[in-house]
Amino acid sequence: MAILKDAHPEKIAQFEHEFAAQAIAKLISSKNGASVADIGCSYGNSTIFFAKNIPNAHIVGVEIDSAAVEGAREKFKGEQNLKFVQGDARETGLPRESLDAILCCQVIEHLNKEDQAKAINEFKKILKPGGVLVISTPDRFILELQGTAGLQPNHVRELSRDEFEELLKSHGFSIVGVYGQGLLKNEGQSGMRKFLNVLKRYDVFKIRRIRLLKGVVDTLDTKTQPIDLDSYPRQLLKREEHALNLIIVSQKPLGQ
Repeated sequence: MAILKDAHPEKIAQFEHEFAAQAIAKLISSKNGASVADIGCSYGNSTIFFAKNIPNAHIVGVEIDSAAVEGAREKFKGEQNLKFVQGDARETGLPRESLDAILCCQVIEHLNKEDQAKAINEFKKILKPGGVLVISTPDRFILELQGTAGLQPNHVRELSRDEFEELLKSHGFSIVGVYGQGLLKNEGQSGMRKFLNVLKRYDVFKIRRIRLLKGVVDTLDTKTQPIDLDSYPRQLLKREEHALNLIIVSQKPLGQ
């Protein structure tokens, strides 16, 4: 996932998972025995969080990597309301209209444009009418200001906030709220920030691999960040606001 500080990925993920669980629980609170899927769950660390924080729900973790699925099954084999299956975001293998809610964190940016559309269409297919989709991805606009757009490992197509919202709306989802972590505080770039961004992309002298110089560069990188590095808890974004990590809560219409 796109993180705010290399030293704190767990903290960012924790807030993301806490918020997603709260959002889903609030929207499906009247449904006893609700069905929830965590798609792209890896080894199940987010899935177990939902199993413990959404009362009386049946949780399924879906992961494309068979080794991760087996690891998750072994790790959480004592959990009664939790199971893991192998599946793809584009074709989960889950029954049509079987889910009350879906969580999909930091997956969509690993797909190309065609596959992103396939994934959202699959989510719509397996959600019940009125079902909730909580999905997160980094905002490409922020990554560009940081000088890291297109450089994140295994990212195929990063989305801006507008593109992210349009992707969901084009498949019939209504937006309940757009939330963010790592809020944009300074859109303008200093000369030092521009230099650092160029260095990240074209470090031909391998400056960042030299321990002493890497420390200097990383310190300058932190001091010139365009985002608030301490805004881990999610915040509801206004229409014009951006954040490094976007979390969109949406719903499938009742009539679909």
